[in-house]
Amino acid sequence: MLSRIKNWVLVRSDSNVLESVGSSSRSGLPNELLLPEEIRGRVVLYDVFISHRGSDGKIYARKIHESLKRLGVKSFLDTEGILKGENLSAVIVEAINSCTVFLVILSKGFAESAWCLEELRLMLNKVKEEGNSAVLLPVFYGVEPDDLRDIRHGPFSKAFQMHKKGKEFSSELIRKWEEALKEVANVLGPRLSDFEGKEKLLKSVVKDIIRKVKNVDLETPKFPVVVDERVHELDILVKNAKSLNATPSIVGIIGMTGIGKTTVAKQYFNMFQSSFTSACFIDGIKQKARSIGLPSIQQMLLKELVLLDVDIHDIRYGVKLLKKRLQGAEVLIVLDDVDDVVQLQALMVQEVLSPQSVILITTTNCTLLIDFPNIWLYRINKLDRCNSRKLLLMHAMKKPELIHPELDVLVEQYLDICDGIPLSLEVIGRSLSGINSKHYWKNTLEKVSNRLPEEITRRFMLFFETLNQVEKDMLVDIACFFMNERSHFATSFWDACGISGADVLKDLILKDAIIFDGGIISMNSLMKVFILKVVDEENKRDRQHIKHCWKPTDVHKALQHIYGFTDIEYLNLVAEKTELSSLPNFNDVYKFTMTSNKYVNNFVNAWPAECFNKMDKLKLLLLENDCISGDIRMLPERILWLQWQSFPYHCLPLEFPISSLRVLKLDGSRLSSLWDTSEPSKLPLQLRHLYLEGCPNLGSLPATIGSLMNLQTVFLTDCKSITSLPDEICNCQSLYCLEMSRCSALEFLPPNIGNLKNLKMLILSGCSEIQRLPESIGELVNLNYLFLDGCQKLITLPYSFANLTQLKHLDLSGCSHLHLQLTASSKDAEAIDQLSDISEMKDLEELKLQVNGFTKLPDSCGQLSSLTVLYLQGPHLMELPYSLGDLFALTDICFDGCYNLKGLVYAIGKLTRLKNLNISACGLVELPEEIGELCNLETLCIRNCRSLTKLPSSINHLSRLLKLELEGNSNLHVSHESFLNLSLLNKLVLGACVILDYCFSMIPNYLLSLTNMKLQGLQMSLIKFPEYALPNIVSLSIVSCNSLIEVTILPKLRVLEIVSCLQLRIVYIPRATMWLRNLKLRQCPELSVIQSIDMLRHLEKIDTVGCVNLNYIQGLELVRTLKEIHIFITYWGFRYHGDEWLQKLQSEFIAPTYKKEQALFLQDCRPSLSILHLEISKACRRVVENVVTDSHVTIIQVTIGENYEIPGIINHTYLQILNSEEQGEYKENPSRDLQVVLYHHDDLEYMKRVDEEIELRKYMGPRIQFFADDDNGVGIFLPDISSSDDDSDDDDGGGSY
Repeated sequence: MLSRIKNWVLVRSDSNVLESVGSSSRSGLPNELLLPEEIRGRVVLYDVFISHRGSDGKIYARKIHESLKRLGVKSFLDTEGILKGENLSAVIVEAINSCTVFLVILSKGFAESAWCLEELRLMLNKVKEEGNSAVLLPVFYGVEPDDLRDIRHGPFSKAFQMHKKGKEFSSELIRKWEEALKEVANVLGPRLSDFEGKEKLLKSVVKDIIRKVKNVDLETPKFPVVVDERVHELDILVKNAKSLNATPSIVGIIGMTGIGKTTVAKQYFNMFQSSFTSACFIDGIKQKARSIGLPSIQQMLLKELVLLDVDIHDIRYGVKLLKKRLQGAEVLIVLDDVDDVVQLQALMVQEVLSPQSVILITTTNCTLLIDFPNIWLYRINKLDRCNSRKLLLMHAMKKPELIHPELDVLVEQYLDICDGIPLSLEVIGRSLSGINSKHYWKNTLEKVSNRLPEEITRRFMLFFETLNQVEKDMLVDIACFFMNERSHFATSFWDACGISGADVLKDLILKDAIIFDGGIISMNSLMKVFILKVVDEENKRDRQHIKHCWKPTDVHKALQHIYGFTDIEYLNLVAEKTELSSLPNFNDVYKFTMTSNKYVNNFVNAWPAECFNKMDKLKLLLLENDCISGDIRMLPERILWLQWQSFPYHCLPLEFPISSLRVLKLDGSRLSSLWDTSEPSKLPLQLRHLYLEGCPNLGSLPATIGSLMNLQTVFLTDCKSITSLPDEICNCQSLYCLEMSRCSALEFLPPNIGNLKNLKMLILSGCSEIQRLPESIGELVNLNYLFLDGCQKLITLPYSFANLTQLKHLDLSGCSHLHLQLTASSKDAEAIDQLSDISEMKDLEELKLQVNGFTKLPDSCGQLSSLTVLYLQGPHLMELPYSLGDLFALTDICFDGCYNLKGLVYAIGKLTRLKNLNISACGLVELPEEIGELCNLETLCIRNCRSLTKLPSSINHLSRLLKLELEGNSNLHVSHESFLNLSLLNKLVLGACVILDYCFSMIPNYLLSLTNMKLQGLQMSLIKFPEYALPNIVSLSIVSCNSLIEVTILPKLRVLEIVSCLQLRIVYIPRATMWLRNLKLRQCPELSVIQSIDMLRHLEKIDTVGCVNLNYIQGLELVRTLKEIHIFITYWGFRYHGDEWLQKLQSEFIAPTYKKEQALFLQDCRPSLSILHLEISKACRRVVENVVTDSHVTIIQVTIGENYEIPGIINHTYLQILNSEEQGEYKENPSRDLQVVLYHHDDLEYMKRVDEEIELRKYMGPRIQFFADDDNGVGIFLPDISSSDDDSDDDDGGGSY
């Protein structure tokens, strides 16, 4: 018995077949035969079925069979493949049922065979059933299509007369055969009369068969989330390439490993391969090139595209053969996972192909594609949070939505780890498939956090091995020390190490090994975990030659000289350096705790400087506080990078080895003077980057800073004592970045600042005391970035400002006293319009202005062709120029505080690249209908436009809108019709506008993407959504809706916030509600009922502070998942409902599984408790001086901050004084910190003595008592263990316990 084989061709010889059917029923239908089990199991999945009649047809069929066999397509002959004794008719019927391509050789004797006619009928039925997936190919071999249409007079007339005279076949069946032939006559197929001989016809037929047989879809992921959207984007790019070039379209699909490049290429291939004469997809070229060689891949191309099977042993010969055979061919070629330009040179012959051809290349290294002309790039980015969640759940649960709410938090943690990479989401999702145990998901999370799954590790390792050693070393540096670091800092460090840092960094960016965003370098979290693991394993194998030392165990041994560690180049003594600490259970992320040699578990003040004396190769050192003591001259002199957080000295010591420094970072320090020397030998003459952010005591920079001729950047952000810079800084000719944001005491810049010819970035944001800029600023001819936002006292710009023609980013927002209309210097001179000067800056990409005194922008603004961001503030601005529509590059527009601006220009509809439109506090009366033409708009925010009464109907045309915010537009009427076609909308904010109660009951059901909604200041009495509306909304916030009486919770909500709704009386919780995690009902004084709260089986936090009529929450004790409670206990509630429900609530909290924040009414302060939130009356304010809890709590910090902005609440702070012993315990175990938040109601009778005291039951603890006053407040007595008699004064109605 033969095994199952795909791509087989059945060549049927019809001799003696009719006899085998003649003994069957009168109908003679082969498809009524009962197939034996051995036939059903053996004959499976043929691709081609060939039907023919006569000896001539049999010979021709055999020739087709031989040709296919030579091209690698296996064929099935009845004389060879059918075993003796098997039912031939059964095998044939099964073959028809399994085929997708049917070849019918129509000769003059074809109709003589009843088998052939019945086969034809069955094949046509199969084609109709399968649609486009099955194809019938007729070959008119000596007959014409018209012969099939005229059966009575054509060559088939005698055969049908014979069938009608016989009694074997019914007239109905014969009629179906005639109809089948007529149908085939209308199918386009090759005719022998159109070819010069049978051989050419044969080649054409074989070519068509191969094309149709191989037109089989490639395997793609089972759950293709966002794949079709990406294929659509790729197709648009291909079409654009075709329209612009008379050459084949070549598109490089780029992105990091695991991002889905191959998946998109496969899906494109499946969708469009039938549009080409031939198509070929070669996957894994990187591996194939190493295993079988490029000549073999060239053979594969020729075989797939032109059916040529030849041996190629030389790449150059293969290229010549490809060019010869593919001349003018219209083909689709996909070259997957290319990693060498040689591979492209060997396989791409685009110069000879038809202009209609398409070549797709997937690679992680887009540098390979630079040298090829007319190539387009399509970058695949990581998935957003929503689609990442969908993909993970599809693999884990076979549904796009979570069906087990208790796993919701774990799902979010998995999404953090996977970071939007489809490969990781698929692999990890499959590992969770079919298992819904919370314990299993948690354990799997811990395993994945410690070690990546094998498939992900393998893929990352394959990529890592393609990098050269320098690139690998730089990746390790970034993963260990330079995450989220400024790129120019890192490149200066690498340059000093003898590496061309900028060039290698560029290559890593192009290879998608790292992320470069706004000058900051980082990498994907999974890639970082992989690299840290690689480095850690290398360190374990060879501890004598560790270069990167960041793990506490290695740091301790290195500083204690246990194993030598003389090769260390990078050393980190800063606690929790890596950001991966925010991810759960990452064992490769460590907290550093210094220990002494003798007592490992005891704290030491600092490491002696002598510990570093053998680290001669040390290049990078990260320190904090006073972690080093002794003679700092013992530190290695070759340190290139020194970062010292909370620098403990007031000035850099003269003995400090800074001669080799390239980067010096002393942020958040006590520094008052940088250094106190003028000796060149004591200065860091090689310094490139000086970072002194957050040094509040630093009054100035030393004049000797002008000696640092290599200095490139100076960061003085938040140095609030600096009033000026020394003139000598203008001698630093290499300086290209000067950052002084929020230097609030800075009054002026050096007059000769124009000498800094290489300065590209000058940032003075928030320098509120600066009034003028020096005239020489116009000499900064290379300045690209000038930020003056928030310079509130800046009056004018210098005349020379117009010379800054290289500016790309200019920010003058928040300059409330700035005037851009300069008065004339003489009577004959004209006033200078600096706004027009700005319009002449052709390279501007981002412009933010406060245009004081201008009623209209100049028309010349339309010449800023590179502008992408426009932000305008202008209280006098009344009109926008029509030329605004000429700024085709704009992606972001914001109009803020333009009170006299009544409307937008109609030309705004021409800005088809616009993504974000923000209009705030403007005098708009209406919006133009042309706003609906902004086809790429994603965010529309309109705030405080009180003259606006309606939205344009065209807002429904914004099909890509993701975020719509309408706040503070008090006369704006909003209808549900405004949301009809916003299918991608995921956030909706409606505030202080006019909206009717029934609006939400008519909200469209297809807002499937909406996840977040906020309603504020609406005059509505009822908020109720249709049962199945908004199926994916997870967060709903309702604020200050004072007419609101009742609310019904949506089933899928996770967060519900209702604040300051003064008339709200009832909150309904439908029985289908399962997902709610956070319920906040704050300052709703009339709220008296939360119906069916026991349905919230996954509620973790409830807050009802300020709900004075909510005396009792029935069913709350049944919610077993609560972790945090903020609750308001009233006098009347306590008196009439008692405290039994509190006792039950207390019993639910005893379970030891709750490790996070819990609050209120706990018998003692267990280790899990971190917040105790009580609302107390003013009467007991003065008695709260000490808090007594169980002994396991080391320190108690009673603080009250501005946690809530609630009228009538006054905040106070109380701090328990610790003795020295307690302070020492706190330092040793700071994680046991307990914060108790207290605040009181500002009741009218402040001095009123408490009338009644109700003692809580013993479960509240014998040392704590509650009492209630007449103003519905609750007070607590807390014992003062230090002095029980001193606080007898009871002015506020409280007293010592």
